[in-house]
Amino acid sequence: MIELRHLRYFLAVSEELHFGRAARRVHISQPPLSQQIRQLEADLGVELFYRTRRKVELTEAGRVFASEARLILEQVEHATGLVQEANRGKLNRLVAGCSPANSHFAVRIINTFAETHPEVHVVVKSLATPQQVEAIRNNRIDLGLLTLPVDGEGLAIESILRERLVVALPKHHPLANRKRINLRALGSETLIIFPLYMSPGRYQLITGLCRRAGISLHVVHEVDNIYTMLDLVGAGFGVSLMRASVQEIRSSGVVFRELLHSPSVETAVAYRRENNSELVRKFIETARQEAPLQGRVSKPDAGLSPLPEAAPPVAKKRPRAGTARGKR
Repeated sequence: MIELRHLRYFLAVSEELHFGRAARRVHISQPPLSQQIRQLEADLGVELFYRTRRKVELTEAGRVFASEARLILEQVEHATGLVQEANRGKLNRLVAGCSPANSHFAVRIINTFAETHPEVHVVVKSLATPQQVEAIRNNRIDLGLLTLPVDGEGLAIESILRERLVVALPKHHPLANRKRINLRALGSETLIIFPLYMSPGRYQLITGLCRRAGISLHVVHEVDNIYTMLDLVGAGFGVSLMRASVQEIRSSGVVFRELLHSPSVETAVAYRRENNSELVRKFIETARQEAPLQGRVSKPDAGLSPLPEAAPPVAKKRPRAGTARGKR
């Protein structure tokens, strides 16, 4: 029978790729660790590691098992924390996911919630939209702030923000002289974009726009967060199509122009359909109050309204990596 300790031993070896270091990490000697790993392989009926005198490597089966074992241990840790809090009569913990694509306003919502509910321990996990959906279904996070559309099976999804795309340009770009830009004018530009795996809906939205406009944008730079994207634009590496709320971030050397005939990008709070938590309800209330401050477009594809040509005077500081708010 496979036990949790077997998973911990296996993950230690899979991460260290050295039985001696892994043994020290889990506080046992090397021979028993090797024996436990061989027993685990026998129970599974597969080899998890390639072993030579010089190195240890994961097999393909080992890589798959490592990913699943990590999820199991995270879920056990999460469940243990909930049980301990419930035993103390204080189940005041909310785990929220946010995407690097919307962190500029998601952190504002989370911060406001934490400040107005100081009794709640708020934990933030930075996850791409597909990872958030999986984490919600697996009960590893309570809710996620994600970009639509997503596969909503088993989820309750409440839209909180709908906004248009704007064009982010280097300050001295020739197109910066225009107030509004047609997508065809970007046909020869280098595009900086989020990769498909991070935000499939938005990636497909942008590529679909280009197809319908009869152009093929040159995607050269794929980055995993808004701030790197802005830095690259400011440095002249290319242009980017961003949601309008990004304009609240002050970034040196970057200007924003309205994209003509832009569709809307929609952000929502998603959670498990059977989750009736009062904390989730309160979080959604906070999100609804905060989201309109981001310059929401109330009706998609309605008459175009002017957008600021530069960032507004109040700039938002970049959130530090590994953000987590809790009770002080």
